[in-house]
Formats: sequence, structure tokens, C-alpha cells
Amino acid sequence: MKKLSRLVAAVVAVVVVLAVLAGCDLSRKLNGAEVNFSNKVQAAESLSFDMALTVIDETGEQKLSVGCYKSGNDYAYVFCSPDDADVVYRKLYADGRLYEFVSKSNSVLGVEVSAGSYYVQENVSYTADENLLYAVTQNIMAAAYVALLSTAQKETWDEGTVYRYDFALQGNDYSLWYDDQNLVQVEATFRSTDEEGGQRAETYRARFSNYRFAEVDEAPFRRPADMVGYVESPISFETWMEILNKFSAKAAKWLQ
Repeated sequence: MKKLSRLVAAVVAVVVVLAVLAGCDLSRKLNGAEVNFSNKVQAAESLSFDMALTVIDETGEQKLSVGCYKSGNDYAYVFCSPDDADVVYRKLYADGRLYEFVSKSNSVLGVEVSAGSYYVQENVSYTADENLLYAVTQNIMAAAYVALLSTAQKETWDEGTVYRYDFALQGNDYSLWYDDQNLVQVEATFRSTDEEGGQRAETYRARFSNYRFAEVDEAPFRRPADMVGYVESPISFETWMEILNKFSAKAAKWLQ
């Protein structure tokens, strides 16, 4: 953390010098989402947003939509099975534990009823690398300083105007997109060499939407004691979450 603080301080110092030379684009960035969004995320006591994940590798393309929720040091995310939208998974990092839930919705006499199971892992910190939401907020959303030293490419999306920043680091390619308020997309292509000398590339993309910085839904933070119709599972659900685990591993090492 001290190294990161020193790096950010150094970047800010460089930016101040460049401000005289860079003109209106840097001025726009310093007063826009490129700086303000990171500060807003770091200051948020509560936060929620939707995240559409895509992983592209030699096996093809995988997609997953995730609802993300933060309240204090409680982190939760919710997502549906790609094969059955009625099957919902939830992970909650809270109380020094990892709670995992899976539920199935059914209609009984016209009333929607959910039931499922849960699994609890003890002694799990919310800062664990496997906590995708923590990694995204701390490593990706906080990395606004790279945009300050990159040239913006203006693009038009259906939602309006966005600014794209492209840069390379240690053989990997990164891109970030901001609108006038928030970070709206990130993408990274990671390259590696296998034992036989073959080149491998994996692309990770996350699209962010529906940000809320207040009045976040409380349902994702429910513990087993607050729920009816759920039974404890003897095994973890981790093996069902390959794409989430892949993205968590990369997010935890973002820009490293």
C-alpha cells in the first residue's frame, strides 16, 4: 500500500508539470470521471453496480453477468447460472467468513418461492484474492492514474460519449473507458508462453452499469440465520464458478 501511495504521489506530481503542456484534454480529465470516479469509489461506504464479464481464450468465449454490492467491509455479488436463470448464486464476504448460496426459484400457486442451500468457510478475509468485488474496486477502479498519462480516444456509444485509454505494461495490453461520470468498461489481454514455446493470449473484459452510491439493496447481505428454506451444504460451490475465479485471479494482479 505504501508503494502504491508513493506511485500515485509521483504520478500526480508529473501530471501537474504536464498540465502546462497538455492543454484542455488534461484539464477535462482532472475535472472528469478519470479522477473523480476513483475518489468516489474509495470514499463510498456503500456501493452497487452490475458487471458483465467476458473471458476469451483458446477454449472460446465465456460470459457472466454479476450484481455487485458493498456495504462497509461486507462484499457480496450475485449471478445466475448461464444454463438456468432461475438458479441464482450469491457470495458474501462478511464476519470473517465466506458465505456461498445457491437458490432455485419456483412458482407455487402463483407465488414465487425460493429455496436452496448454503456453505460457510471460516477465517476468510474480505481482502482475499478470490473476492472479485474487492479486487475490482481496489485494483481496477482505483487505477485512474494510468488514464492521466494516456491519450484519450473519443468514442460514441449508444449511451453517449465515452473516452478510451489504451496502454501496455509488461507485454500485456489494457484499455479503460470512461463516460462523464464513471468507469464503464475495462479490457485486458494477457500474454504468456507455454512450456513448448507457444504463445497464449487471454482477454478479460468487464462492462459496468447501474451504479448506486447510496440506498444499496440489503438483500445480498443476508446471512443464513436471516433466511428460510435454505439448508447447509457439505461441499463448497467454488467448482461451479470457473469464470468468476478466472476473473478474480486476473483482477487481483491488475497492473502488476
